[in-house]
Amino acid sequence: MLPFHALFYCRIQHRFFHPPCPVCGAGLQLCTNDPVLAEHGLPGYSTSLRRFLYCSQCSVTAASGNFYTAQRLDTDPVCVGDIDLLLGEWSHLSPSVLADRSLPCHDCSAVGACFGRNGQLRECLCSFSFY
Repeated sequence: MLPFHALFYCRIQHRFFHPPCPVCGAGLQLCTNDPVLAEHGLPGYSTSLRRFLYCSQCSVTAASGNFYTAQRLDTDPVCVGDIDLLLGEWSHLSPSVLADRSLPCHDCSAVGACFGRNGQLRECLCSFSFY
């Protein structure tokens, strides 16, 4: 069986897309690396049913790392965010990452509403398959 990547959906553009890293724009992926998870105080992929998305490129350069889970627990370390945090971080993406076509927003007429002052990004994007 081939594993699928996380998949999000834009209700405005009617497009599916893979979630980008809010820092560098590379694709977020499921972290299956037990030592990386343990280094950040997270349960291992092979020993737990908890799953986390992360950016493999940023985890190499950033000591803290950013991990995202569908639903954050109160006991999770500060490096773990949920869908709401991820969408909030996307709302601050640089124009170069938006232009990179990581999100379907690069050619959308509603980009001002999503990324503007009122920030309607959370209403427009949703997770179709988080892991």
